[in-house]
Amino acid sequence: MATLLPSSVSAYLESYTASLPDRVSGLNATHVSPTELLYNWIPLLGATEIGSTDFSILKGYELWMDDGLGGKFSRTYDGYNKPFETYFVATGLVPGRTYRAYVRAVNVVGSGADSDVLYRAMAVEPSAPSDLQVASAGAEEVLCSWKPPQDNGGEPVLHYVLEYAPEPLFNTWQEDGPYPDNTQFTKTIFNLGQGLVYQFRIRAVTNAGGGSYSNVVSQVVGTAPTAAPSGLTRASTTSVSLTWAWSPLPVAQTGGAPLGGYRLYMNTGRDDVTSLVYDGSDKPSATEFTATSLVCGRVYKAEVSAVTSIGEGPRSSMAAFKLAHTPSQPRSARVLASSTGSITLAWDIPESTGCTELEYYRIERDVGQGFEPVANVSTPIQTYTDTGDLSPGQMYIYRIAARNDALDYFGPHSSHVTAFAASLPGMPRNLGYVTSTRTAITLMWDPPTDTGGAMVDFYRVQADDGLGGAFGDVAVVAGTYTTIEYLTPGRPYRFRVAAETVVGTGPYTAVFQQVVAAVPSNPQTPIVETIAGYTDRVRVTWAEPSDNGGSLTLGYKVTFDGQCDRYDGTSVASITSAPRFALDLSALSLLCGVVACPVCLNQVQIICVTGQPDTQIR
Repeated sequence: MATLLPSSVSAYLESYTASLPDRVSGLNATHVSPTELLYNWIPLLGATEIGSTDFSILKGYELWMDDGLGGKFSRTYDGYNKPFETYFVATGLVPGRTYRAYVRAVNVVGSGADSDVLYRAMAVEPSAPSDLQVASAGAEEVLCSWKPPQDNGGEPVLHYVLEYAPEPLFNTWQEDGPYPDNTQFTKTIFNLGQGLVYQFRIRAVTNAGGGSYSNVVSQVVGTAPTAAPSGLTRASTTSVSLTWAWSPLPVAQTGGAPLGGYRLYMNTGRDDVTSLVYDGSDKPSATEFTATSLVCGRVYKAEVSAVTSIGEGPRSSMAAFKLAHTPSQPRSARVLASSTGSITLAWDIPESTGCTELEYYRIERDVGQGFEPVANVSTPIQTYTDTGDLSPGQMYIYRIAARNDALDYFGPHSSHVTAFAASLPGMPRNLGYVTSTRTAITLMWDPPTDTGGAMVDFYRVQADDGLGGAFGDVAVVAGTYTTIEYLTPGRPYRFRVAAETVVGTGPYTAVFQQVVAAVPSNPQTPIVETIAGYTDRVRVTWAEPSDNGGSLTLGYKVTFDGQCDRYDGTSVASITSAPRFALDLSALSLLCGVVACPVCLNQVQIICVTGQPDTQIR
């Protein structure tokens, strides 16, 4: 049997049934930095694109680029044995150049066809546009403006993309078209919601792509206030300040944006134009302002406007007021006259009129239930007669306030004045005296016929000093008599009396004069003697009384039988005898009704007369 020897084996010969790969598509380049580009492409898939049903025959991809100046292509990336890598970062590129590139696939058979050439300028996305501003352009539109980016990334700006997002989250950004081109730097956005807050942003677009967004700007959509605040007026004043006040602007007139505040414009009181004196743009609740360091008496004018974040509304109508303060209280308020049907008041002008002319006085009356106005009296009148609903004898309290022509309210009230619906009482009647001593006298009188409508409260008694001096009060009594003591004996005092009621003191009586003294003592018994040679005459002599009662002796009377005065010497106090007294018996019988006989001669009375009643002695 023969042995078979092993035969020699040749090397393996690999042979593929395949074709070249297809052309690569989707080549793109993205700027990574000013000197770098990220290239990527779509990988080949399937037997037709790879060139065989055996996918392992695909070895990778090659990227070819020029120098950015239109020169020759060179292989920049060799991805052999990297079939799954479909990107490459080209570095060291020169900004401003435009690089050409293509890619091709490589399999075991060879290199496929070149892809379409991609031109890519060596640039980055532009920087953000600057100074974005948004302003109201109407009730539902805004006007946006901006400045171009400082760095366009190496490529000219193609256009701008303006975006906006509404409240409350501001996360739904919406582009507003059409896009403004590179020559436009303003754009109006329409059909927004009035009163809503929007945020706005913008970016520039170049061949390198869309750039960074600008700063975000918030804006309320609407208009400036559509009306001016109403009711501009003067709230208060002093001699150097004026407080202006106005009504809040209704929400419907703010133009859609929340109210920011108010601005007040005012002149200098010299009939000049107004200028801004108060900017309350950030004080929406402040509706008044006090201007200070003003000049009293000048006429100041003012306007007010409302302000929102959108802008300032129209100014109000001009308001003008004279700078003044309230007058001080009327002085010396008093009752001038009164009766059962009327009360007349008077007063003096206030010390200060408030820097301008007085216009009115207001009279108020209180009958026990609080003060109520009864009348306004125009200046320059300074009296008022109240005739309304008065009750005789009733007490009324009055007060008076003044108002000038610059203010519509009154100043402080005067002091209170008490009056009664009654007139002064009449004069007491029948003043006389009852008795007296050496140092006192008792007077009596009757009440007045007319008390003026009020009860007499007192009687005021006055006397002089007994020497003709001035009258002074010596007694105030409720009754109709009084005793006045501590007088000087012998002096002829003068007296008068007046009645007093709640209204006041009435007229005084006529003066009543009386010497203050006691009744003198009796003269001594007279001596009656016959006169030689006469049958119808007698001589009567007597001595002065031992006590004249404190008053000088005025004279004596000689009376027969207490019925017939035969001698009156009351004014001749020095005669203490009657030597020339001739008693005609026949006349005596006729005058005195007595028989002419010696007995009759013993019935002689001597009366001492002083300032008091006669003293008789037989």
